[in-house]
Amino acid sequence: MGDVSESTGTVPISDAVSVDPVSQKYSENAVVEGDMSGVEEDDSDDPESDSSEDEEPSVENPSTDIRGDLEKALEGDLAKAFKGSYSFSRAYPTAPNPGLYLLPNDIGAVGLPLHKRDAAAVISGCRQAPFGQGERTVVDTVVRDTWEMNANQVQCLNPAWNGYLQGVVRDVCAELGVNVAASQPRCELYKLLLYETGSHFLPHVDTEKADGMFATIIIVLPSKYTGGAAHVSHGLLSTVYDTAVLSDFQTTVLAWYTDVMHEIKPITSGYRLALSYNLVHTSNALRPSLPNNHAAVNALRHVLLSWKQANHDRVPRMILYLLDHKYSQANLSGSALKGVDAHKLAILDALAQQLGFQLGMASVECRLQGAADDDGCNYHRRKRAYYYDDYDDSDNSVDPDDVGFLEVYEREASVTNLVTLDGVPLQDDLAYDKRRDHTIPRNLMDQVEAGPHDDQEYEGYMGNGAGSLERWYRRTVLVIWPEKFSLDMTFDDEISEAIDDLSVIDSTRAHKRERKLAEFLLNVAKNRENHRVQIAETLCNAACAWEDLQLYERAMAACEASVGVRLLSNDVIYESITTFGFGAMRSFLQKMLRSERSNFQRFQFIDELQNWFSTQPTLSEEGVDAWVIDQRRFAMEHLEKPGPDDSQVLVDLALRNGGFHVIRDIFVPQFKADASVRFLTAMVAVLQTERAKAGVSVEDQSILTSLVADLLSSAIAKANLFATATTTKNSAIKSNLMTPHTAARLIELCIGTRNDELVEKIAQRLTDVANIDPAVVKRRVLEVLLPLLPLVDAKVKARAAGESAITGVQNFYEATIELCLRFVLSGTRPVPSDLTLLLDACVVCGGIDILHKKVWPALKASKPQSTTYTDFIEQLQKRRDRLLPSSCGVSVESVITEAVRQAVLQANFTAYTPPVYSYYASGNKSHENCSTTLELLRLCLTTGNKPCCSLVFKRLLDSQFHRQDYIENVLIPFLPELRQFLTTNRVALSAEPFNSAFKSIVMLWASKVLGPKPSETGNAVIARMRNHGCKCAHCVQVFKFLTSSGDRTSRLERIGAPKRKHLEQELSKYAKTAATWSMISGSPQGLMVTKGDSIYLPVKWNATHARGAAILTSISSNATELQRIFGADHHIIMDMMAGRVITNPAASSSRDPGSSASSSVSAGPVHAVSGSSASVAATASGSNPSSNSSRAHAAPHASNSIPSSSQAARKRKRDNA
Repeated sequence: MGDVSESTGTVPISDAVSVDPVSQKYSENAVVEGDMSGVEEDDSDDPESDSSEDEEPSVENPSTDIRGDLEKALEGDLAKAFKGSYSFSRAYPTAPNPGLYLLPNDIGAVGLPLHKRDAAAVISGCRQAPFGQGERTVVDTVVRDTWEMNANQVQCLNPAWNGYLQGVVRDVCAELGVNVAASQPRCELYKLLLYETGSHFLPHVDTEKADGMFATIIIVLPSKYTGGAAHVSHGLLSTVYDTAVLSDFQTTVLAWYTDVMHEIKPITSGYRLALSYNLVHTSNALRPSLPNNHAAVNALRHVLLSWKQANHDRVPRMILYLLDHKYSQANLSGSALKGVDAHKLAILDALAQQLGFQLGMASVECRLQGAADDDGCNYHRRKRAYYYDDYDDSDNSVDPDDVGFLEVYEREASVTNLVTLDGVPLQDDLAYDKRRDHTIPRNLMDQVEAGPHDDQEYEGYMGNGAGSLERWYRRTVLVIWPEKFSLDMTFDDEISEAIDDLSVIDSTRAHKRERKLAEFLLNVAKNRENHRVQIAETLCNAACAWEDLQLYERAMAACEASVGVRLLSNDVIYESITTFGFGAMRSFLQKMLRSERSNFQRFQFIDELQNWFSTQPTLSEEGVDAWVIDQRRFAMEHLEKPGPDDSQVLVDLALRNGGFHVIRDIFVPQFKADASVRFLTAMVAVLQTERAKAGVSVEDQSILTSLVADLLSSAIAKANLFATATTTKNSAIKSNLMTPHTAARLIELCIGTRNDELVEKIAQRLTDVANIDPAVVKRRVLEVLLPLLPLVDAKVKARAAGESAITGVQNFYEATIELCLRFVLSGTRPVPSDLTLLLDACVVCGGIDILHKKVWPALKASKPQSTTYTDFIEQLQKRRDRLLPSSCGVSVESVITEAVRQAVLQANFTAYTPPVYSYYASGNKSHENCSTTLELLRLCLTTGNKPCCSLVFKRLLDSQFHRQDYIENVLIPFLPELRQFLTTNRVALSAEPFNSAFKSIVMLWASKVLGPKPSETGNAVIARMRNHGCKCAHCVQVFKFLTSSGDRTSRLERIGAPKRKHLEQELSKYAKTAATWSMISGSPQGLMVTKGDSIYLPVKWNATHARGAAILTSISSNATELQRIFGADHHIIMDMMAGRVITNPAASSSRDPGSSASSSVSAGPVHAVSGSSASVAATASGSNPSSNSSRAHAAPHASNSIPSSSQAARKRKRDNA
């Protein structure tokens, strides 16, 4: 920065402070700036150096919201009071040479940098500079030792100097916050000043040398010197400007308000040559002045002191303060700040040095990435500073800077390039979390993003959605943090470091730093429970080393002895008693015992203390033995709520202090009031073990038997038999299922301790459903009762042979089955897990009889899906050998067979629905008929129920599905799937009923899809049309369509009237009986030609017939195997595939393929249908074979002669219908 002023007519500080002028020369700065200097922390190892004067006094009414109060201080009066700085300093490397010309003694031109000989000449024309003292102006080199020359004897001959001086005035006014337009300041040369070795000026303020003067400007000209630093202060702020290093070849400008205190330190070598100017206010507006900022600075000081002295974990580690102006990111330094930023930094920097704070500057960058709100306009791209426009000539071009965000996908911020105020790098990256870190303003990212963006990447609309936009926003922040905080450490790190440092005590007296660490840990302990044990151990150990009972008491109070007996280790407790005596520790020990929540820890601590006391004979005089007895008695009579680990401890304790009657008389009443079921069951197990030990007296046996029954009854009464399962912290899925474990454990204990009568109590509680919601009852049955049955059964079977049955168990079995039938299988479909539990219950309760009489009827009544029966069969097969045999002759196989039939009957078969070609259309359900059929066939074969396969085919070939689309799209594709299935399962293709299924599907296709071969009368017409004479393009197109295309209609669009008429003439000659035609209206006209049946049906039949060979091949490519599959109906099927018509009405009716019967159509003698085919026909049609004769009389009769084309068309129309 810069230096300070030295003008005549000033009032020296010696007039205001009564001090010796001689001593004042070097001590005056301490008088002015003493309250700004911080006290350096004393790390001396000498305890004697500690003094209460070194301690920083605690701030009164400390701030509890550091961030918020700091924001108020910086943005409140401090910002409002003054918009500039109180002083100015800047180097001007390119400043012109003023062309200095001095009139006294004809000195003339003075060269720069100033040479020693020129300095002597200048001094020869100067006088000793005076200063003001009250009403007098005096010369006293002790106060001011400077040479001066009046302005009227100094000339600046360089014409560029005035222009340079105007620029300096603008810079100074901007920094000092002066409105140039309102003030219209004038800069007047006042003096030339020369300082030689030893020259100085003690602290002073300038007097007004002219009306309207409000500031002083000092221009230090090039001249090599050392020393001469300017110390500038205003209120509680101070700054040092040392420009000696720039003095040789650069011009430096200093400026300050007239009421700013300033001092020039002694010149140690060389000469300091300066021009002093008065800055004068010339307008009628209020004169610029420096306001009193004491209150604002004091408020800021209060916040900083509160922050420094705070020790809780909520205190900010650092605060990021957003500066008002934007600054270059490449060269951050405090000297680059301007205006109000510079003013605030000057105040903060002064306070930071005094109070022990660090200041730095860093760059904050916010990045937004998302969809651009570009309305699908043309493609544009801007990458950082470059802009690419692929459609520069388009009127729809969009300036990327005008595009906003339609939606933001990513938003992040980073803080980088942390430097000191001098620009020295500290850290490349600064950890920043917008959710936790403290910033001013609180919404730092919002404020940064509110300004214009610095860079962006924009890729516009690409035809399939909005463009992408990415923007970067950058600003500069001031980083503030206490010196005691390391930016690389967390609050927890500092706690650990303090504990580590205090764990090593090397003196019997505390050093200053150790006392501060102790205070820090005491404050931490008040606010952070998880550190109290470690802090208590550390501080109490230190208190013993320093023999500081007050610190010990404070540590125990802060860490709360209510934590329990493990607040301190035994070694520290023993050391504490040794150091301070048992009397001093008695209350602490008792409080620790009374607040301990673990019975085990409490009694263990008493035992450990008693053992240690026995090794310290001197303590017996302090009554430790009686105290131990009292504490143990109190602990026994006032048990904490016991945990499972306490059971053996309490039993051992009772045995050492009177026997089992202690448990009965002292412990059990407390157990019944407070103990958990888990503890009670653990205690029962321990007591049962004690009862089984050898040497237990009859009396104790009786007490133990009574205790076990009493505690079990209490546990049964307290237990939540339907509690949900507990999950561990590491469990990925939280369970909400009820668990049977509590009930199972209680029943196990009842059976194991021979308390059979208590099983009945548990069973009653488990099966009592009075006033319980049915949904809750169902959950209880599925999640507790049914899973409990095999567990109980295992415990019952583990009893010794010959023991009597437990009545309560059998009653529980029967009640559970009844509840299952009422609430699980009543009106709802069971899921596979329900079936598993049901069948396990059958294994335990009654075997096949209970399954056949109760469970199976209830299952059928619930109308489950086919898959439910499949699951049931699978589970039943697994338990086949464990089910008790039936007393009425029912077998597992018979139940399985019935379940297979139900699975087939309940399976879902659907008619074919033509697919709808839509984005939302689902798959055609009828295609699932094939997979369903195969699954059911597999079920039949694997369960040994092959006869049920006929029932499966009956469902697949149901007559209600007999439409051409179902046959073509479902049944025909099923043929190769069936063949593959049979081959995989090693079943012969010719085996019943699979061969009948093959025959029925082929015959259905032949009768319903292919049909009889149409008349060949149209062949002559087709031959005549092929020989038509015109070879024009349209005639060739039309007659090719008529003679070879499989389409019914052809449209010739927009051919025009002449060509249309020509075509109509040709059609009249050659196709009058084979086709019809009509004009397509419009301009130009067109023509639509439609085939008649005489030529359309033969072409279509031939195309369909051509697919027949592939269908037969999908069954078998081997003719012999195919004949073996079709059996006696082989020739009938071949005739049907050839399209030969039925000649015997009776035979036709009895083998109507429309009813899925195996039928044969022959042009020769009628062939009889084999018995097997007749059976398949009945199966396919869903009726008995004997019923075919009754339908024969209603069947349509076929003509013995070849039908005409019109007859064939009518017959085909009937078939399709």
